[in-house]
Amino acid sequence: MCIRDRPNSKLRKEFLEQLAIIKTKIRKKLKGKVVNGRRINGPMMANLCEIYTETINKGRVPSVEDAWSYVCRSQCETALSEVQKHYEESVKLRLLSKVPLSKEEIKRLLKEVKCEAAKIFKSKLIGELPVSYTHLTLPTICSV
Repeated sequence: MCIRDRPNSKLRKEFLEQLAIIKTKIRKKLKGKVVNGRRINGPMMANLCEIYTETINKGRVPSVEDAWSYVCRSQCETALSEVQKHYEESVKLRLLSKVPLSKEEIKRLLKEVKCEAAKIFKSKLIGELPVSYTHLTLPTICSV
């Protein structure tokens, strides 16, 4: 059984204390990676590493630009998925809590939720919006 699969209750107290100390030291000394003014999180960095490794293993020279574009697309897909869930939950919550509603009230609430979703989506993007996602820009729905 791998150590990461074991619950903390099964690990020695001294080990957990030393682990906490080393984690604190690492966090204090490491500086976050920033690309184009955006902080790179763990999954994004792992994505970059996978792309570089795959490219090198195929005998090619990795392209920073291509790899970064792939990470941006991947982040866009993740953001889109999160925003779709948020949108659906918000619509259910806002519409169902105020039944009955007039047609105008429904339109207004949907527009509010779309605006909110657009702002969340834009805040989660890194780099430029990939060309295949340009239809997702929502300035016609609200000013983002």
